[in-house]
Amino acid sequence: MLAKSVEANVFHYSAAISACEKGGQWQLALSLLSSMLDMRVISNEISYNSAISACEKGEQWQRALDLLSSMPDTRVIPNEISYSAAISACEKGGQWQLALGLLRSMPDMRVIPNEISYNAAITACSKSGQWHQALKLLNMMPEGATLNRATAWGSVLLSMAMSGNLELQASMMETLRLQWLESAGHIGRYPSSANYSFGGFQVLLESDGLFAVFKPAGITTEELAAWLSRALLSEGHPGDITGSSSLDAETSGVLPLAFGPESWAVGRGLTVQFAARQVSKEYICLCAGPILGPTGTQGEIDNPLQLMKTGGAGTSMWKAVWSSSGKAARMQYEVLEVFQQPLPALVNEGDAIIMLLVRPLTGRTHQVRSHLAGIGRPIVGDGDYGGLQAPWCRRVLLHCWRLSLMELNGRRFQPEAPFPTDLLETLRYLGYDPI
Repeated sequence: MLAKSVEANVFHYSAAISACEKGGQWQLALSLLSSMLDMRVISNEISYNSAISACEKGEQWQRALDLLSSMPDTRVIPNEISYSAAISACEKGGQWQLALGLLRSMPDMRVIPNEISYNAAITACSKSGQWHQALKLLNMMPEGATLNRATAWGSVLLSMAMSGNLELQASMMETLRLQWLESAGHIGRYPSSANYSFGGFQVLLESDGLFAVFKPAGITTEELAAWLSRALLSEGHPGDITGSSSLDAETSGVLPLAFGPESWAVGRGLTVQFAARQVSKEYICLCAGPILGPTGTQGEIDNPLQLMKTGGAGTSMWKAVWSSSGKAARMQYEVLEVFQQPLPALVNEGDAIIMLLVRPLTGRTHQVRSHLAGIGRPIVGDGDYGGLQAPWCRRVLLHCWRLSLMELNGRRFQPEAPFPTDLLETLRYLGYDPI
């Protein structure tokens, strides 16, 4: 712009800083904000908020607080977005006292805390085991914060469990379930696979507002949900669908969803259970590498993961990498079968194709893929994590086989997804028929 004698203004800078925030470039965001003064461009709340959010995403809580405190010096008044981003930065930095202090200081600064502010502070307290404080904040949240309240409840319940208060957690969860059941005036008004096509996707199980579909590989969770919503709308249903979890585009298997908007009881129940890690999932995958042991061998991988952007311009992608500063990540595995016959695609003598049953105990992005790659057994077909590439494998061979969660009526909702055709063909190529 300068080369063409186009004068940059606050809107140009704000847009550039926002782009840096979305791209995870907090250093560039701060550099742009600093350069505005040199270029005699007056910053505003949008440019500051974007820079604070960039620091939050980059886990730079000290810099986020510095920016917040410096805003009045430039005659920019912090608003609820400024404070929410700073509180969230404190949450990611494990600074629950600072997060709580910021939330409490907002009314003194004539800024009304919103549900995002409360949710960030509740999460900060919950992650640090301060569930008593989180529970107090939860009771102070605005009544209209339906979805964030559900997420916050999940954080509090998880904190209770992590602190060893399992009986209290179970009691609180049961109280919530009964409240949701009482308020669920929508039961009996949900679509049925007998009356709706569901966009051609296979419905695995349905019950009182919950349903599970088979997600094929090659489509994102968001694309599938949007397709289902459009299909229901075209057939006369409102089309609202709530989802609280996702599968990678290349992963096939069970995808649980709830009918209705996020404010309905069934959607809140789904959100709370996922946030509180009360949903159990089991995956089937094929990995390659040194043998983990004979059939029946069990193990656990407990190593923190951090999302990092890798690659250059035009080829960048987010990957979960092993990092001591990452988020806690645990999963269990069991060896189901070992294939040792000579396979031309195997690199090292003594390696094998291993079929595993995997149970994630946390829900981190790319957790199964990164954990198995980290122990030298990447998933077959997973080129992003160093997985074996072979002509008989056309995609990442990871399949969400089944899951279990609680319905509002207290029964277990336990859908299973049959093995997709490509996984069956690979297993038969290896000499194994699961049927």
